[in-house]
Amino acid sequence: MEIRPPVADDCEAMAALAVQCQADPALHVPYLGSDAESIAADIRAVDQWTDTSMVAVDRDRLVGWLVAEIDHEMGRLWWLGPFVASDRVGSETGPAGADTWHEVADRLYAATRAVVSSAVDEEEACGDERSAAIAAWAARHGFEPDPASVLLRRERSVAATDPRVRPMATGDEATIEALHTAAFPGTHTTADALVASTEPRLVIDVGGRVVGYVACEHQSDGSGYIDFLAVEPGHRGQGLGRALVDHACHDLFAAGASYAHLTVREDNPAARALYASLGFVEERLARPYRIGFRLP
Repeated sequence: MEIRPPVADDCEAMAALAVQCQADPALHVPYLGSDAESIAADIRAVDQWTDTSMVAVDRDRLVGWLVAEIDHEMGRLWWLGPFVASDRVGSETGPAGADTWHEVADRLYAATRAVVSSAVDEEEACGDERSAAIAAWAARHGFEPDPASVLLRRERSVAATDPRVRPMATGDEATIEALHTAAFPGTHTTADALVASTEPRLVIDVGGRVVGYVACEHQSDGSGYIDFLAVEPGHRGQGLGRALVDHACHDLFAAGASYAHLTVREDNPAARALYASLGFVEERLARPYRIGFRLP
């Protein structure tokens, strides 16, 4: 078996392999979708992806891959994968004496980490909570598990009529940055990047002052993702978060989203109850594994 950097023409084969893995909770990586087109788009969206990736090829068959998505400013990377062919699972030797899932995954990690700058010292991987293979891979390489996130999905929009909710405007940036920094310290999107993005950002204005915001993304699979929601502590329990989410979903569906989804920490029962009351259905648990940092 050969471990090598990918070329651009490998992308479709990588996406096809990932589709097979994503259908199995034991191999599922929550960072990516489940259809080949969106997975290929997400691979290509990684900056210089062929320079921060490795593929495993056995007898001209692509049997595994791993991509590092890097934020050099933060000094952090996110692992897309590892994806390894399902016929390598559950056997000491794999098919016809081939390398097992774990052997392929370990070789991919060693080869990819070797080409990533040593200045990037924070790493995050993620697997379905039911994935013993990804959990064991993470443990072998020094990752520590953190609390899981619940993945929730909503299929329908509702009327959104709260007049206090509006798009982010010039002059709101400092308030949103302060809310974001307080609510999500150390998260994957900095406050500067949050307000600089062209993706939808809504705020809620109470008494002439912004006291909450919601940040959304249009994703490559056609879905709409609600990435961040924060309301000032003194204004919680007044339905402001509910209004922001309703307006965010309304806008996402109006823009053509096939469904809306989000994640929330498994140890946040109040948020889980809020989203359930808004029509979100819990689909799976995604377990993050981290090196070099923890999130509060």
